[in-house]
Amino acid sequence: KLKTLILVFIITAHSLTVASVDRGETISFGLNQVIAGWTEGVQLMSIGDKFRFYIPSQLAYGNRSTGKIEGGSVLIFDVELFEIN
Repeated sequence: KLKTLILVFIITAHSLTVASVDRGETISFGLNQVIAGWTEGVQLMSIGDKFRFYIPSQLAYGNRSTGKIEGGSVLIFDVELFEIN
């Protein structure tokens, strides 16, 4: 499992939504539990790295909407990798 601190920016044709997970906590997840763009990006990181991922819709949710994310959205994540278990 990965432990990360994440800031999420969702860009659609009409708006920018910012959802941050900056409560002073990390979150953990497996690479098989995330969108393809995350799987690709995190594999390039070392512990302590801070990356900004620009994930095209083909590596995210494609043309389908999910929650507040419109289909076709580019997703931008600021990611800091703290630990790999």
